[in-house]
Amino acid sequence: MKYFLMITIISLTFIKAEIQLIVSSSCNIEQLTKQEIKNLFMLKKTNIRNQYMVVINSKNKELYTKFSKKYIGKTILNMKVYWTRMLFTGRKIAPKKCFKYELDELKGNETCYLSYIKEIEDKPDKWRKLLIQ
Repeated sequence: MKYFLMITIISLTFIKAEIQLIVSSSCNIEQLTKQEIKNLFMLKKTNIRNQYMVVINSKNKELYTKFSKKYIGKTILNMKVYWTRMLFTGRKIAPKKCFKYELDELKGNETCYLSYIKEIEDKPDKWRKLLIQ
């Protein structure tokens, strides 16, 4: 019984895990609004406050789904349709996708990267948490 209760509590913690936005240490941005986050991840904008930003989505499908619903307001199907249309018309290419451990391997000290991880995960080295207004 104790084992079952412990497993239930741990699984609920992972299910309710919030999303934490992170930026590379070279980025001067301290906080973003939800609208700015949406515009950046849909590549409607690439500059925020004179800072060029490269966005990176997660390869973790569950995390990507939660992020899309919470910050972009779209389902996975809506996102696929959007990126297919953008690619087909030649306007945009979808952002690169990485696992959390791959974020540390990104090169370019002067490039400002923006991504997200589960709040319960430790952020990669040389990355810091981003505040959301």
